[in-house]
Amino acid sequence: MQNIVIELVFGRWAYLKRSAASILAVFFRVIKNLMPTAALKHICHVKKNHFKYVSQNLKFYNIPEYSKKKNLAEISYSTEAGNIYIVKEFFIQFFPECPYIHDWNGNVLNESFPYNNTWSDLFKEKYITYDEKCIKYLDKAMYCALRSSQNYWHFVFTVLDQIYAMEKNGYDGKYILWNKSYIKELVMLLGINQERLVLVNENEVYKIKELHIIDNYCWAYPKNPKLLLEMRAKILSNIDMSDIDKYPKHLYIRRIKPYARAVKNEAEVIEFLKKYKFSAIFPDDYSVSEQIKYFHAADIVVCPHVGCSTNALFMKPNSHFIECFGFNYINPCMLDIIKLCGIFYNMVVENGGVLSVSDQSSDYNINKLLLDDTLYKYLPDYSKA
Repeated sequence: MQNIVIELVFGRWAYLKRSAASILAVFFRVIKNLMPTAALKHICHVKKNHFKYVSQNLKFYNIPEYSKKKNLAEISYSTEAGNIYIVKEFFIQFFPECPYIHDWNGNVLNESFPYNNTWSDLFKEKYITYDEKCIKYLDKAMYCALRSSQNYWHFVFTVLDQIYAMEKNGYDGKYILWNKSYIKELVMLLGINQERLVLVNENEVYKIKELHIIDNYCWAYPKNPKLLLEMRAKILSNIDMSDIDKYPKHLYIRRIKPYARAVKNEAEVIEFLKKYKFSAIFPDDYSVSEQIKYFHAADIVVCPHVGCSTNALFMKPNSHFIECFGFNYINPCMLDIIKLCGIFYNMVVENGGVLSVSDQSSDYNINKLLLDDTLYKYLPDYSKA
């Protein structure tokens, strides 16, 4: 009897807390529009999302914690890319900020956004819903629509190698992926049929009978150098290289609006590079296969720091990759992978003042003098034009 009373009291308190939080979320949403400054509007926006999050009364666990709480056997297995968990009868809801993997009772798995398990700073934009009319059902699938994996670089180096490892391990289920054309093409270049791809969009809801989840979504690359090189070779083997000689040997990758960190003096840089017989391409104009062929054919690639830098993975050994940065954002995240592939790496950084972390997305100028000096020092045969 005492336990029943305690459950009633605490259950009622939880209900009141959720109701109060819902009211406060609406309150801050309304007064946000009355605030005179952007700073005050932002404070109200944060408060609104915070109370909306509290009103959901979500509970967060990693898979071992969840299994222990529910007295379930923990199921996992290993691939060359790491450990994989299996959970049964779970939902995935794909919100704009990140997906939620959850059960029917609002228990969310930290592996929904597993690179650091920091869910607390992600104020959720929507409630979890359980409207059965909206749910799509799958029997067996692997969760590959990770947070940030809509980005080309993050997908290749945090997801694609995992998929390749799963294929080597004999996995025969489907893959849940963000609905992006480049993601679909990359996975199919591994030899995986389109019928095994579940391409999802924001705000969709799936229920999976047997869900396979990556345990360690890590940011230290390359995680498995041997596996990465095998994946590279597999993709290259599935691209027709019979016309590779028609592609330019010197390549400049354009970076223009609407993208952040656009190159302000790009027209000048392209004109400057003509004396070195460089061709300029805008990656969005080409399929993934075509982009890979451009990079693979080139002896020299000059590339602003962009997602397309990922394609340096497919350059030939002893080729040269020159990456350009604004002084506010210098992140040579391809360096280890480029060295692994036997490619020479150089960096060209904009002239600037004190680094400003708050301005990482600002546009910048490529330092033409430094670029010329880099070409002269490392590629003297091409600097005589």
